[in-house]
Amino acid sequence: MGLIASDRAKLRQHFLSILTDAAKHRRERETIVEDASNESAPGWLVFERKTMHGAVNVWRAEHHLPPVDISAIARVERQASGHVDYAVKFSLYCAEIAEGVSEPPV
Repeated sequence: MGLIASDRAKLRQHFLSILTDAAKHRRERETIVEDASNESAPGWLVFERKTMHGAVNVWRAEHHLPPVDISAIARVERQASGHVDYAVKFSLYCAEIAEGVSEPPV
């Protein structure tokens, strides 16, 4: 069960707005920290993944869906990484996870 294209676009835009707001604080988080899988990563990346994880799970809870693990968000963030439209792709992939179109990794 997925959203129609216009609703998915609105959801992607919602997540893009959240990600854009989080990205405004990158300079505050330039140190290297451990992420959820105990790997080293820039603090801003860990913060943005956590922010998107929270946003996805809020949306899922509002739609009576179970929460997803942060590893699902990390997976789609890595898929978006390196693309010129990184933020758009990451937001879209988060929208797909939120609505259940993209299955989180087992």
